Amino acid sequence: SPAIAGTLAYMAPEVLMGETPDRRADIFSLGVVFYEALTGLHPFRDSHAMGTVAHILHESPHAFPGPFPAGLDHVITRMLAKDPAQRYQTCEDVLADLRAVHAGRFSPAAALHRLRRATIRLPRAAFASFLVVLAATAFLLSPRTRQVASSGPRLLVVLPFKPAAPDANSRAFASGLTDTMNAKLGELANRYPLEMVGASEVRAQQVTDARQARSVLGASLALEGSMQQSGNTIRVVYSLVDTRSLRQMHSGVITADSSNPFAVQDRVIEEVLSDLDIDLANADRGRMISHGTTQPQAYSSYLRGQGYLQEYDRPENLDKAVASFQEGLAADPRFALAYAGLGRAYLKKYDATHSPEFVTRAADACSRAVALDRGKADGQICLGVLFNTTGKYAEAARHLELAVKLAPNRDESYRELALAYEGLRDPDRAESLLKKAISLRPDYWAGYQWLGAFYAQHGYYHRAVEQFKRVVELAPDSFSGYSNLGAMYDMQGNYNQAIAVLEKSISIRPAPAALNNLGAAYFYQGRYQDSAGAYERAAQMTPGDFKVFGNLGEAYGHIPGEEVRSRENYARALEMTEQRLSTNSHDAETLSYSALYAARLGQKVKAERSRAAALNLSARDPGIRLNSALVLAHFHQDARALDDLERAVKDGLSVTEITNDPAWRRFSANPRFVSIINSAERAEKK
Repeated sequence: SPAIAGTLAYMAPEVLMGETPDRRADIFSLGVVFYEALTGLHPFRDSHAMGTVAHILHESPHAFPGPFPAGLDHVITRMLAKDPAQRYQTCEDVLADLRAVHAGRFSPAAALHRLRRATIRLPRAAFASFLVVLAATAFLLSPRTRQVASSGPRLLVVLPFKPAAPDANSRAFASGLTDTMNAKLGELANRYPLEMVGASEVRAQQVTDARQARSVLGASLALEGSMQQSGNTIRVVYSLVDTRSLRQMHSGVITADSSNPFAVQDRVIEEVLSDLDIDLANADRGRMISHGTTQPQAYSSYLRGQGYLQEYDRPENLDKAVASFQEGLAADPRFALAYAGLGRAYLKKYDATHSPEFVTRAADACSRAVALDRGKADGQICLGVLFNTTGKYAEAARHLELAVKLAPNRDESYRELALAYEGLRDPDRAESLLKKAISLRPDYWAGYQWLGAFYAQHGYYHRAVEQFKRVVELAPDSFSGYSNLGAMYDMQGNYNQAIAVLEKSISIRPAPAALNNLGAAYFYQGRYQDSAGAYERAAQMTPGDFKVFGNLGEAYGHIPGEEVRSRENYARALEMTEQRLSTNSHDAETLSYSALYAARLGQKVKAERSRAAALNLSARDPGIRLNSALVLAHFHQDARALDDLERAVKDGLSVTEITNDPAWRRFSANPRFVSIINSAERAEKK
């Protein structure tokens, strides 16, 4: 059936249900306008567009707030009847009853299908204006109302579509539909005035409505919707919202046979592009309606698999994702996208279990995706992520370079390729890739977030601060942006400033990263009990993060009587690093922390082995060099420790990271230590 579009809040129930409308639907819409003109309120308005739809379908209008002429309530109530047969059948009938109300001779008994409400009265002066509205609003009765967005690039976020049914399959299908629509629209970036917020960023920032889309993600437009399956029919109600005014620019209802999942996605995309005045070239139009398979069952299973994969934090969802992708491949064994999805699901299984068998399965699935469709980036990205995960960075770079050529608008490709070059000890190339991603989308905050993280890792804290400031300028409620900015203030020794920024981040959303960074700020101020409290909250939220438990071990180590808890947390952190290294022994950062935790537990041989391996892999990384110095200092190899400390400072380590760390207090009178600090302070002032 064709899409029926308009403004959701003014659609008749039968239009929202996907039925073919007639003039009685226009009478319902006019009734909504009359109600709103009289009262200043919408009869069914809810805080969320989908809630408004539910009220139109199932609830009575909100009560009238004031006095109106007798009989007017019957007229409007009848115009707003859910059943078209209970409404006025023509506008002439509406006008006749309005004139009767105006003349004071309206007879309720004459209204054959009226619904009873409390009597309302309107002053006669206001009623004359009401009759004028009838003529003035006739233009609203067209089946499609359209408000074109402003010209120039627009940042659009596709919010998670909400399933009407609470079951996991419906939720996964709706999530997968959201994800694939986002990916499809993302293919158009740079060639048309449209930019997309990555689906992974929407999930990571936990954005659910248009207001958050603007404040947290910096988006100017939001596409939101709900999905319902009834029998053999899928119905999607959607709306395109201006995030600044929270005004619906366009809304509509799509109905399709449940055996044709292509139709729903294609028609929503078509309507959105039409509303944005984007006229696709023939080649791009073909890409929008290409799905990688012609088998509806295969595509439905693929959408469910993508949906389950978005909620990978639940172990059972990863199993369901694998099963869904396998169902799709059973329906179409040549479905390359399903193989790529299966490979990513196996990689997530590996992340959750650290079982090497899932790396083998992922390699097979990703390779099949590439073999079946070398013209798509998904299989190449799948292999790139796989080889980055397993430390085979040259292989990762080869596949990701191809991915960038095939899909130059995919941010993930640049990010993963930068990681590969980091592993290959080519930070200059990594930095250029991250800058390239920003140049492609200069108004998108995520690029600055990635570049800021790169600078932070290499000790360029002043540069990182500038990037994270840009993040919060573009997305004023980005809790991760404020968390990262606070971490950089920590590194610079601006602890009061760090605490203020981190508290702002936590007030927006108490995420573990901000709590961890707050714990660091307290630690460097010597507030060890407060530090441990912040770390404990972070650990409860991220039980698999070894750094948080290592930080807990350090904080408890400075609290009298907490030596046992300190060792317990160090031991847990060390175990986590060893699990990660069992699959990727080339992870230099993890090796350096493994060395530090082993040293704190007195395991000298293990600490030395991991320390040397980390330096061999990434000798120019100031953080890794600092951890090496701390390990050597712990075992009183002071000359070697100072050698590494001096090298770390030359590579960008902040002086405050040293001077505020209790581990270096015993060196305060050491002439060489004093010289290193003085030289570093002079360099920072230049």
